[in-house]
Amino acid sequence: MNIRLDKISAFSIVSCSGLYLSQVIISPVYFIVLFGLFLLIISNNKIASVYKYQFYSVGIFFIYLLSTNLTRIDFSIYGNLLITAIVAISTPFTLRNLSQIDKNNIFKCYMLITILLVSIDACWRFTHPDYESAKNLERLYELGLGFQLYKTNSLMYIDSNFVANQVLISIVVLLIVSKIKLRSNKTFLVLLVLLFLCLSRSAVIAFLLTAVYIYFNDINKKYKSLLRFFFPFVAIFISYEIFSLVQGDLSFQSKFYIFDTSYDYFMNTNAYNKFFGVGLTNGVHAIGKGTHSLYVTLFIETGIFGVLLFSNMILSLFVKKTVRPLLIAYLIASFSLGSIMVPYFYALMWFVFDVKKYEEPS
Repeated sequence: MNIRLDKISAFSIVSCSGLYLSQVIISPVYFIVLFGLFLLIISNNKIASVYKYQFYSVGIFFIYLLSTNLTRIDFSIYGNLLITAIVAISTPFTLRNLSQIDKNNIFKCYMLITILLVSIDACWRFTHPDYESAKNLERLYELGLGFQLYKTNSLMYIDSNFVANQVLISIVVLLIVSKIKLRSNKTFLVLLVLLFLCLSRSAVIAFLLTAVYIYFNDINKKYKSLLRFFFPFVAIFISYEIFSLVQGDLSFQSKFYIFDTSYDYFMNTNAYNKFFGVGLTNGVHAIGKGTHSLYVTLFIETGIFGVLLFSNMILSLFVKKTVRPLLIAYLIASFSLGSIMVPYFYALMWFVFDVKKYEEPS
């Protein structure tokens, strides 16, 4: 009975961890993850001892966020934070008693759901440009930002950059655990096309740099020939971004403006806000503009204590070689637009931990 509950719980918490639909009142991920948590409590599993330190570092970080944001943010935002915390903390329990075949099937279900959802999202964005948000369409094209029309009308999130980050994490996990018989080459290529259709330069750059890391660290020999094909694009993309910056790419330059504004705010705010932050998603009220970058979000919205706990969590995870590509991709992509509330990232991270736990010392 417990094993059956484990399977359903793992499917609900892991496979559906990225099932976001911003166009509906409440995304399906909320109901499904809570249902999975209920089944998990009934099954009464224990955490695997092989990664207890990592588990505690993740848990402490989210306990801090939940406690400091309880009365400071909107109910919907807190609900998203709570769902992320549930996935981040409960996933190791859901995978505890599953066989390798069951874990593989859970991962296949996640990939299928992600590909289907992102494909629908891409079709919607390109057939329904967001003309309403464009105050001066002609000026937008003149500045080379016409592609923005196809980014801010996502079905899944408010911006397709968030969709791209989810696809990016899925690709990297696929590369890490490629021993799963999933017809990985086709799946990889489909995900790669979907990544480019998200029109997120930061996610593409993160993928290229992570692919280089995977190649040189020999994590996955199977993909060496495939990854070698993308090496020239790394130099091309980086050169293009530098050129765009020099030529006045407002989208790129705005990120540095946010950093400057955030630094000025941080140096002049009160001690409480410095140490505990202003609360998740409240950064826009503090600096007059969305924080966008994960690093700005951490300093402005979670404070010094939040930065320290996040850094401790990342460092505790980084000591495990198997999840490093995942962390590298997430941290690079989050420079432009990132979020703490990404349940699929934690679900897949624990999945990688679990299926690769015997390949390196603890």
